[in-house]
Amino acid sequence: MAEAILECRNLRKEFGGLVAVNDVSLRVERGRVHSIIGPNGAGKTTLMNLISGIYKPTRGEVLFKGQPITHLPLHRRAHLGIGRSFQITNIFPNLTVLENVRLAVQARSKVNFNMLRRAYSYTDFIAEAMHAIHQVGLTPVASTLASALPHGGKRKLELAILLAGAPELLILDEPTAGVASEQVREMIENLSHIRAQGDRTIIIVEHNMNLVMNVSDYITVMHLGSVLAEGTPAEIAANKAVQSAYLGELYSDVMDKAAGGAHE
Repeated sequence: MAEAILECRNLRKEFGGLVAVNDVSLRVERGRVHSIIGPNGAGKTTLMNLISGIYKPTRGEVLFKGQPITHLPLHRRAHLGIGRSFQITNIFPNLTVLENVRLAVQARSKVNFNMLRRAYSYTDFIAEAMHAIHQVGLTPVASTLASALPHGGKRKLELAILLAGAPELLILDEPTAGVASEQVREMIENLSHIRAQGDRTIIIVEHNMNLVMNVSDYITVMHLGSVLAEGTPAEIAANKAVQSAYLGELYSDVMDKAAGGAHE
């Protein structure tokens, strides 16, 4: 069994009388793409907020590289190597693509910006930023204002900003939300490339089953705050309980292809 970079043990989150996450245990192995899927209201984003430190659990614990982080705030977890994106893009619209990513590199290095020094004299920061930009396919628009990017480009920029922070664990919340269908393939290619490098683990919360089935090593299905099923894409595609509770006929074509691939 591969080493676990993240473990959740009996996590529970209550909001008054509502149980959003109901005693969820999760094991994410290092170097894998682990997707979390389920219908709206299944507790997926709440679980990510517990892992990243936005919420504190009602009970249970979170371990990162074997160490408890349950009570650490968001910024402390970021310093340990956990990067998190959100459904709404979080970028500086009036800065260029390069400037957005360079600031992320600089923040990681903890070097204060000198107002009397030209930004382009930070050559090491720029080189690292350009590497992250290249990884997500934004090199041709590096000098473009972030506000001028299409929505899919902004999602790529957010991913580049995350990569620039050099996290060991990336948590991506709906990376294809609002993205045009033709750009989903580009996101699949970007995530596949990042995974192939082998130095990062990715957790994805996603509704787009095309992306999930193409990039995931392992999938956890949530339903009503609990874990309904876990397994490889082929195992999830063939799981009747998952099909009944979530996938159904809407995703039948994608599921059939995934299940068929297991026998090729």
